[in-house]
Amino acid sequence: MAIDQAIMESVSAGGPPTLRFYGWNQATLSLGYFQSHAEIPADCVMPRVRRTTGGGAIVHDRELTYSLTLPLPPGHTGARRDLYVAIHSAISDVLQRRGITTATYESNVSSGSSQIANSDRQEPFLCFRRRAEQDLICSDYKVLGSAQRHNRGAFLQHGSLLLSVSPAAPALPGLSELTGQRIEATAIASEWGDVIADHSQATLQQGELTAGELDRALQLASERFGNDDWTLRR
Repeated sequence: MAIDQAIMESVSAGGPPTLRFYGWNQATLSLGYFQSHAEIPADCVMPRVRRTTGGGAIVHDRELTYSLTLPLPPGHTGARRDLYVAIHSAISDVLQRRGITTATYESNVSSGSSQIANSDRQEPFLCFRRRAEQDLICSDYKVLGSAQRHNRGAFLQHGSLLLSVSPAAPALPGLSELTGQRIEATAIASEWGDVIADHSQATLQQGELTAGELDRALQLASERFGNDDWTLRR
């Protein structure tokens, strides 16, 4: 989370647009920016962090996480629906090549169902039990969700593709359980990046964090994302 924030600050200051893929070395709960920590179940013993993006809590474990950071278009405010569409369409294409059919939640519900989903009733604690228009659905289960954040000069979208079920969240099957296929994170990341580049007519160059981004990420981890004052602030 600190690295994503550091990259957004770097892009805001003129750094290159950045597409990043990463994973998790242990099951970790990330709270949405606006969530109350009091919602965390009493029996939850996972490490936890608070994201800068909103939405429900995510159990990060057996997944592929991505972040895309771009300069903010002049005069732009609010969410960028085109980014949700582009990134989710790209992974849908990758999965389709493997015989895996997914569709957006928006395309799978009637207008009446959408009204119910967007009512004022209490949202589920976990993000993968919630539904938004561009979420990817496979066999009636959510397998990809994303969230956005921007500052004055850059736009961050990051999200999670659920590859297989986590023992920490056994009620949420991943692509492996839903399709019977073994899904390799590195292969999916490579193909996903290639399709995103094709869709956006961009050229991707593999790189590493700059020294400035790494230093800033370490500072942010200490002051914010690894600090209980930040995690428990709400």
